[in-house]
Amino acid sequence: NRFESIAKGLKTLNYDVYAFHSYNGYFWNRTFMYKRLGFDEFYDLGKLKQDDLVGLGLSDKSLLVQSVEKMGVANKPFYSFIITLSSHSPFETNTAFCSTNTTLERYINSINYLDYSLGIFYEKLKKEGLLENSILVLYGDHNAIDKSSRDELSRFVNEDLDKEYVWQRYQKVPLIIRFPNGEKKGDYSKTVGQIDIFPTIANLYGFTGTKYLGTDIFSSGNNIVVLRDGSFIYGNLYYDKKSGLACDINSGLPLNNYE
Repeated sequence: NRFESIAKGLKTLNYDVYAFHSYNGYFWNRTFMYKRLGFDEFYDLGKLKQDDLVGLGLSDKSLLVQSVEKMGVANKPFYSFIITLSSHSPFETNTAFCSTNTTLERYINSINYLDYSLGIFYEKLKKEGLLENSILVLYGDHNAIDKSSRDELSRFVNEDLDKEYVWQRYQKVPLIIRFPNGEKKGDYSKTVGQIDIFPTIANLYGFTGTKYLGTDIFSSGNNIVVLRDGSFIYGNLYYDKKSGLACDINSGLPLNNYE
């Protein structure tokens, strides 16, 4: 199969492209898939120094520090795709910010550790002279707390998460894009999904694709976010495929007429 990807798009602009992950390359068939997606080199657990193992693989700090070391000697320009692991369930780290007796406590602890590791990553990029020549895109690829821990999360946020539209509000993940010199600085509240990252990067860098879903997040209007079961979110509208009903995702008020 032939795929379009950010990696292939940037290769048309003479970028070298790399992928980094703290787990074994066979998981999700990454060793082979990344070749098909156009990456020049994939650094998995077997190709990195295993100097700080925790849970499934390398700690976030070790992965991020080693990735900057690789980028520091890479040909310029380059694109790096880095997948951290410590903030993935079961949320295991080598540090303790708080007690870790419950799923939610382990999650909060792991996110605190990720934040600490990203701080080291940021400062190391700056020291290597890479920060102000790069665009950083940071996002979570799926929600953290699943429905098996819904009651625990419900008590923590003091909301009834048995209501599906409320549960969906808590499935948001961060998307942070940092441009050099504070360009485009600000908060963007529109609804977007992971599939919107490709066209956004493509437009910023001037390469094109013909076979992709999604919309540039800097375009006008809302983007539609389609969920696994066919439900979708569009602005404040949440459509529940199971019930066939639509409502305002913030208030729960039904919406009888929508397109």
